Amino acid sequence: MDPHSVADFLLDVDDFIDPSIRELYPENMLVFFEVGEGSYLTLDLDQEEENGICPVYYFEKKIAVSLEEFLKKMDEELDYYIHA
Repeated sequence: MDPHSVADFLLDVDDFIDPSIRELYPENMLVFFEVGEGSYLTLDLDQEEENGICPVYYFEKKIAVSLEEFLKKMDEELDYYIHA
């Protein structure tokens, strides 16, 4: 998702997303990557470390310890998180 879309999702601007889907993503989960219609990858802000590193989740499943690790894994296999 581009930064504008992330902001629209968080601020509920321009009817970006169905309100029933929004309920699946609590405020502590920062939506940043759209997997498909209605499913997103999130950063868990409640687990943020001192240096700003947050784990990445696909629904309730932790798929990376950081955004950096997520990007490295994506570079190796584009949809690794679906098969993990």
